[in-house]
Amino acid sequence: MGNTMDMQIDLDQIMSQFEQMGGAKMMQAAETSLKAVHSIITPLAAGAIGGHVRTGRTAGSLETAPNINWESPTVASMGVGFRLKTGFVSIFLMYGTPRISPVAGLYDAFYGHDSEIVEAKVRALEELLG
Repeated sequence: MGNTMDMQIDLDQIMSQFEQMGGAKMMQAAETSLKAVHSIITPLAAGAIGGHVRTGRTAGSLETAPNINWESPTVASMGVGFRLKTGFVSIFLMYGTPRISPVAGLYDAFYGHDSEIVEAKVRALEELLG
């Protein structure tokens, strides 16, 4: 997997609300926010790579479903972007090579929308916190 999106929360400000929510609600909040992030990044990456298709292997390696992995009760991660086993070419497409220019919009799909990603995470948490 090429990129991952992690969610780490500073619990000092909202610890009492999380305690009231309980573990299942907290996990639901994290999953909802990670899925929101996935819904921002994936269409942008798919759109950027869509114009650059020879064999379809790289485009086919795009993580299209948000598969959330719980590493511990408080840390969740999710694959974002291209699976490197079949989509390692995406690295060259994203950054370019000495002979080939990078694919327009591919880098920005992952690194150009930080404020939208933060807003999506906060919105998902606020909806569950009430």
